[in-house]
Amino acid sequence: MVYQVIFNPELREVKVQSIDLDEKKKEGDKEEVSKKTYSLPEGIEMKEVDLISPQYPSDLPTVEFYPNGGSNGGSFLLNSKELKGYKIKVHFLTGVVKIEGMET
Repeated sequence: MVYQVIFNPELREVKVQSIDLDEKKKEGDKEEVSKKTYSLPEGIEMKEVDLISPQYPSDLPTVEFYPNGGSNGGSFLLNSKELKGYKIKVHFLTGVVKIEGMET
């Protein structure tokens, strides 16, 4: 099972979905199992989205988490004019997510 976190900065949404990878299917085929969409709170913006190309291409920036614990990796910034922002980094090898506070 691969989990994707898909970012839509224009709509200020984050979608999480799982993909079932059945070994019997041809390589490249995927079946989306579940989806959930989250809207960012008012005033919060996604900036500096710098993600490495996912294994399963998407029209939007996507972080994938693989069964072996790895990820495609990358980083993005969640920011607000009034509040301190946060840089979220995903390590490609371990899939570990790190959050760093940023000054506005």
